[in-house]
Amino acid sequence: MRLTGTSHSQARLAQACPPPPRRRVATCKASTPTGVSEPSSNTTPVVHDGRVPLLQTLEQFVRPKQYIEKVLSGHKWAWGRGGVPPKECLYMADPTAARTWLNSEDQLGIKTQYPYAFRTILGDTSIAMVQNPELHQRLRQIMLPYFTTDAIQRLVPDIQATVQKHLARWAAADKPVSAYKGAKKLTFDVMANHALQLGLSDAEVDEYSEVYKTMVDGFKPPAINLPFTAFGKGLKARQQLVQRAEAALSNPDIPPGGLLARFRDEWGPTSDTATNNIINLLFAGHDTTSSAITYMLWLLGTHHEVMNKLREEHAAVQAKYGQRHIPSLAAVPYTAAVLKETLRMSQIIGAIPRVATQPLQTPGAPTVPSGCPFAVVLFAMSDSDPAVAADKQSFRPERWLDPANARSLAQHQMPFGVGQHYCIGSNLAQAEMTAFVAQIALHYSIEVESNTKWNAFPLLQPDNGLPTRLQQLSSASTWSA
Repeated sequence: MRLTGTSHSQARLAQACPPPPRRRVATCKASTPTGVSEPSSNTTPVVHDGRVPLLQTLEQFVRPKQYIEKVLSGHKWAWGRGGVPPKECLYMADPTAARTWLNSEDQLGIKTQYPYAFRTILGDTSIAMVQNPELHQRLRQIMLPYFTTDAIQRLVPDIQATVQKHLARWAAADKPVSAYKGAKKLTFDVMANHALQLGLSDAEVDEYSEVYKTMVDGFKPPAINLPFTAFGKGLKARQQLVQRAEAALSNPDIPPGGLLARFRDEWGPTSDTATNNIINLLFAGHDTTSSAITYMLWLLGTHHEVMNKLREEHAAVQAKYGQRHIPSLAAVPYTAAVLKETLRMSQIIGAIPRVATQPLQTPGAPTVPSGCPFAVVLFAMSDSDPAVAADKQSFRPERWLDPANARSLAQHQMPFGVGQHYCIGSNLAQAEMTAFVAQIALHYSIEVESNTKWNAFPLLQPDNGLPTRLQQLSSASTWSA
């Protein structure tokens, strides 16, 4: 989800948001590019011309972070090209303006602006894609009660048991397993069977996890519906999931009071809105979390000193409260810091694509005309954080425990977004990551392939699957990762 979206009407966009001049723009006051006007305050932001030749825009699909870094070139505001086909887009890395805009999207006339492949595969009435503010608000009203801190806390024993089951399988394997593939099955199991109560068997979890992978691969361009294209295969996989979702919604034995029953009662068992949002939740609730868990495992497997501190923390909690106690993040501050540092470094969602449907006039920001797409670049705001700028490539959870960093980290780090589109599954993701860390810390030594490269599109994933070997710790084992 690091790509900027394309407009519904190219002609309207070209008229409303014509390209800026080819020369570099020092400041908006000194030389205002067409499409970005004078700022709304005396503070003049730099609007950098970061456009590259059209052929070079293909890098956004292979190395999206590097492409956007090239566009921004260290600036908070820059013109670049994004989407398919590449169009003029304003890239922003200003945390103050980002919070102002994302906290007031409906009032400011800001809409989601994901690429055609995303909208088609996830469905235009899914909570992530929907542009109708009333429907979006209604969807959040229905879903949020099932993802509150208290609601997820009630699921924690089931989450812990599911993590135990999957890690035991990893440990029982006679050769290294793909941590990425295993994490996807684990998180799919949690979302499907505990959050949504679909009642899938282990065999179905394995089957539909693979179907989901095919569907997500469909995000890759070109978005041409042919049997042999990734997009065509993704649409076919989506249809399989729609059929399974409709079967679940039509089941007379749906657990009463659950989210699945709520969808059925609100829209009916064959409604596009119900099935789109089941598919969206399964995507958002397992794909992003599995990427984060895999990346965290790689970090822990290559940073033994961090792993040993986690072992000490969880052993102390277990000694105090007993083996059956499942700690909250508040009880394990170092674990919480590891989770936050993992999310900072992985930046699973690197940018948020939006479009202005009316002029945006914000103090300290350039005025964006109606029809102009823009991208809120989360990873660039993270990297500019003074609390991390000096060693942003270093895995150092301790930075989150330093009170001197608290204000800066809170301002610049937004792993779950911000505002009315803030990730409703954030509590579930953190619960899964905490349960995973607790099981690894208390029960397993880990070996991972340290020489692993990471691909960033369509979501962060290791190019080799991250071969991993788990070994059960004995009570007399010395602690080493």
